[in-house]
Amino acid sequence: MRRVVLASVLLLAGCGGSGTSSLGSSLGEHTSEAALDTGVPTVALAVARDRLHAHPDDVQALLTQGKAQFEMGQVGAAEASFRKAARVSPGTQDPTMELGRVLLAEGKAADAERAFQRVLVLAPDSLTAKTDLGVALDLQGRHAKAQQAYREALESRPNLLAAQVDLGLSLAVSGRAKEALDILRPLGTQPDASPRMRQDLAVALAAAGDHEGAQALLRQDMQAPEATQALAAYSELADNRQ
Repeated sequence: MRRVVLASVLLLAGCGGSGTSSLGSSLGEHTSEAALDTGVPTVALAVARDRLHAHPDDVQALLTQGKAQFEMGQVGAAEASFRKAARVSPGTQDPTMELGRVLLAEGKAADAERAFQRVLVLAPDSLTAKTDLGVALDLQGRHAKAQQAYREALESRPNLLAAQVDLGLSLAVSGRAKEALDILRPLGTQPDASPRMRQDLAVALAAAGDHEGAQALLRQDMQAPEATQALAAYSELADNRQ
C-alpha cells in the first residue's frame, strides 16, 4: 500500500519522439501528434495503425501507437509497442524512455530502473532520464540513490521543477522532512502554485508532523472528506518509512 501511495505523489514528465522521412508519413505523424495533444488518442491510434499496416517497423508510428494506448488505459499494449520500437531502433533513446515510464505505471520499478539506465548509456546528459531514474529508485525504497539522481539532474539545471519536486518528496518520505520543506514550501506557497504542487507540500508537512497545516493546504483544492483521506495516506508514508 505504501508504494501505491508513493507512486501517486511522485511526478512524471513527458517526452517527444523521432521523425520519419516521407511526405505521407510526415502528414500522418502531424495528424497523430495533434490528436494526442488535443486529447483524442483514438484518432492518433487509428493513424498509427494505418501507418504500421504498411510499415510494421516504423518507429515513430510505434511510439505514437504506444502513447495513444497508454492514454486509453491499454498499459500492457503500450508496453508491447514501446518494446518493439526499442528492438527496431536500439540506438535511439525515445522508445526505451517511454518504455520505462509505462513500466513505472505498471508498478515494475526495477524494470523501469533498468530502462532508464539504458537511456543514460545512450544519452548520459538526459536530465529527464536521471529524474525518472530517481522515481524508479524511490519506488523501490532506495531513497539515498534516488536523491543522488535528482541532485545530479539539478547540478546541470538547478531550476528543473520535476527534479526539485521529486527530491523534496523523496526527502519527505525518507525522514528528512525539514529539508523537504525547504524545497517544497517555496514552490507550494507561490500565488500561482498548482493544486498538485500544494499537495506535494502537504506530503512534506504531514511528514513533519504538521497535520493541521497539511489539512489546511489540501482543503484549498479538496472537499473535507477527500482532504482527510489524502492526509491519512500521506501520514502513512511518514509512519512506514523503508
